[in-house]
Amino acid sequence: MRSLSFLAADRLKQHFVEPELYQVTWWPKDAGHGEINSQQTQDDHLLITGLKACTSYNVVVEARKLQSYADIQGIYSHQNDLNCFF
Repeated sequence: MRSLSFLAADRLKQHFVEPELYQVTWWPKDAGHGEINSQQTQDDHLLITGLKACTSYNVVVEARKLQSYADIQGIYSHQNDLNCFF
């Protein structure tokens, strides 16, 4: 059993949207597609169980917000800067 902690930003840049949750995906480094695991959390850490001893793992943490692009675009519609990313 291992604990995974990741840094959740407390100050976001203007072109970022605050995430609602984190999608954590992990799989053994030398494994095929059948051993991919994934779990969601709203915390800045996740307890991962069932890991194999002496095995290296790939871990991907994605910050997610379940909001449509049109809603996000409306929040920043007052900006006309072509260098803004959403």
